[in-house]
Formats: sequence, C-alpha cells, structure tokens
Amino acid sequence: MSNPSYETYNDAQLVDKIKANDQAAFQHVFRRYYQELCNFALSYLKVETASEEVVQEMFISIWEKRQKLKIQSSLKAYLFVSIKNRSLNYLNSKATQVSKKSHSTSADDAIQISDDSVDDAMKDAELQTLVSQAIQSLPARCQEIFKLNRIEGLSYQQVADHLNLSKKTVEAQMGIAFKKLREFIRQRWEFMMIILLSIIN
Repeated sequence: MSNPSYETYNDAQLVDKIKANDQAAFQHVFRRYYQELCNFALSYLKVETASEEVVQEMFISIWEKRQKLKIQSSLKAYLFVSIKNRSLNYLNSKATQVSKKSHSTSADDAIQISDDSVDDAMKDAELQTLVSQAIQSLPARCQEIFKLNRIEGLSYQQVADHLNLSKKTVEAQMGIAFKKLREFIRQRWEFMMIILLSIIN
C-alpha cells in the first residue's frame, strides 16, 4: 500500500522528493501509475509482457536519471508521453528486426519473442533464485518440458521426440509454463525494484 504521507503531495513535490533520492516517493509513484501505464502501453503493443517491460524500463530510467528530471507538464502526463514514445520505439525496433528476416518465424521463435522478459530474468543473477522457485512450482510434466527447452536448449520438436509427445503438446505446456513464470515475476516486480534501487545506489 502507498505511504499515506505522499497522498497529499502534488507532482512538483513528488518529483523534488525523487530527485532528492527519496525511494519511498519513487515507490509511491510506481504503485500509483504502474498498472495504468501497463494498460496504456498494451493499447499500442498488444502484448502484455512487452507492455510491462516498457513500463519497467521507463521507471528504471527515471530512477537512474532522477537528478536530471525536468518535468514541465504534470507528472502523469510526463509518464504517459514517455510510455507512448517508448512503445512506438519498441514497435519500430521490432518492425526493423522482422524486416531483416528472410524466412517465416517458427512457433518456437514466436513464443520466444513474446517471452523475452522471462528469458532475460533467467540470465539475471538477482532473479535466478525467484525464477528457479517458479520453475519448481510448475506441474511435473510442464517443468520437465520447460527445462529441456530453456535450460538444455532442445527445440520443441526435439523435446517432443525425447518425451514421445506431439509438438503441439510441447507448445501448449510451454505456454502454460511462461504464463505461470510471467505471473510469478509480475507479482514480485516491486520486490525486485527495491533490490534494484539498492544496487544502483
């Protein structure tokens, strides 16, 4: 829950607090606008994980550059304009990547693109423990398939052959795994933000 003492602060006061390294003020702004900004980004990107990634990166950037913050309009307007610009840049970047591909995207690639945030989390030392816990919470078959694909590096077809399953079954189980992992990471994002603040301070 947001710190009640910040509820009466106007935008200028909150920005001044953030510029003065007030983590509680920053977390208050994060909690107040995070979901609304994710929904706004989703209206552009159409992919929930990408929308969350854009919003999270914006907040990280704000904290890292907090002492140089210059907000002429309202704080809310500043955040929404920033997310709009970041979303459009994200789309342009993806369009450029797609245009460079001369072959059709496979089912494996399609899921990997939409779940980059999970893969990135697996490579981050601060998140590895949390992701490991999430993997352990998966149903046995789902966990086995996920490990073979994402940890052992087998393709969906190779996993299917190894376990004597159809490729569609593997794809379905991976979809379940990513959904559970994304939810796990999302629920703990605020905790990870606190860890991040302690690191970059």
